[in-house]
Amino acid sequence: MRFYLYVTLTATGSILFLYLNFAFVFLRSDTLSKTAALELAVFALQVGKVSVLGAVKRLRTLNFITVVDILGAELAALLPLLALDFVLTGSASVLGLMNQVFLGWTAGVIVAGVPFGIYRLAKSMASRGKLTVVLPSALVLSELAVLLLMGADELSSSGGGLGNLARDVLLGSSGIVGQGYYKADIPTLLVFVFLYISLILYALVPGEMPRRRFIGVLSLALFATLVTYGVAYAASQISVALVFFVLPSTLIASGTLWWTTHGV
Repeated sequence: MRFYLYVTLTATGSILFLYLNFAFVFLRSDTLSKTAALELAVFALQVGKVSVLGAVKRLRTLNFITVVDILGAELAALLPLLALDFVLTGSASVLGLMNQVFLGWTAGVIVAGVPFGIYRLAKSMASRGKLTVVLPSALVLSELAVLLLMGADELSSSGGGLGNLARDVLLGSSGIVGQGYYKADIPTLLVFVFLYISLILYALVPGEMPRRRFIGVLSLALFATLVTYGVAYAASQISVALVFFVLPSTLIASGTLWWTTHGV
């Protein structure tokens, strides 16, 4: 159906636009040359593994848990050994190695995983995947793309290696850093408008939903929009991270939407 094709292209194209902006800034920076050798090696390994997953047709369809197991092999193998070494030797340098492994792995999985996730999202939307899969996936991928872009912008002005990029993404996603809002330009804001509208249209599934339910879900979507805008504006007026305002309302809206659509 053409509707699903247009909505899929709009949603995934919006996230891809954000990621390409990050890639442009990242490739112009001097980040890789300022990264420790071990950190860079772990990062490159993750990029290589995700590239293989994307290139081999049979591997592209692996379930999420299997992909996580493949990508997390280094953490499961190296971190326990390094932790044991630290217990036995007490060497502070081992803690530095553990930090490099974790940050290199985090940067590699996020940088390489976002485009792979966009592909999986596009495939799911085109095949009319469940809302409980499509909506969270789109939100997480767009959030990661923005955090990568913010981290790359920070690196381009202050310098630093992949570890700094990983820290910016982790701290930004937890709400520990920042003033509760994103400093975004007009194109970035427009991208999120297109993404939001496309996800709303995908959720409503015009032509395949009873009139009464269509009106109910549309009303819920409009109400959630007003609530989200309200809490975002309120958070911008005080110095509290936006995540502490948005998380409760997001959980309530997501739970209500899931209950209304019965997880369809």
